[in-house]
Amino acid sequence: MDIEAIILHAKIGGERKAAQVDTCGPFAAALFDVLCECGLKPSIKTASFIVLPGNQASWYHAVVEVDGRLYDSKGEFSHEIARQRQKTHRTVQSRLDIKPDDRSCCYEEELDVLHQFLIKALRKSVKKQHPEAMAKAA
Repeated sequence: MDIEAIILHAKIGGERKAAQVDTCGPFAAALFDVLCECGLKPSIKTASFIVLPGNQASWYHAVVEVDGRLYDSKGEFSHEIARQRQKTHRTVQSRLDIKPDDRSCCYEEELDVLHQFLIKALRKSVKKQHPEAMAKAA
């Protein structure tokens, strides 16, 4: 299953960018829920971007892991991708710590409408990209 294509073809408008800043939790929860419906075994992770030589994370980001690959609202996610998105200078050393997290950490009651919107958009994208996966979920 091409998870990146599912994410990139989901019609979520400005929420794609918002999920890079403020609403990564609801996006990760929605992606997790839809991938579980498709029979996959995703897990929620928290990525911490740390500029060296320090130990303090400059930001945290909720992502979904499937078969060793990480995903967020812009598709695949990695240390190098995080550096590019943040426009980290090539001479700056950094690391990305990935820690297991719980699905419940992504749920924010006040963002439930957003979560439902994202689930609906991701389901539609799965149906277009992989109709057989949604048939299994039904």
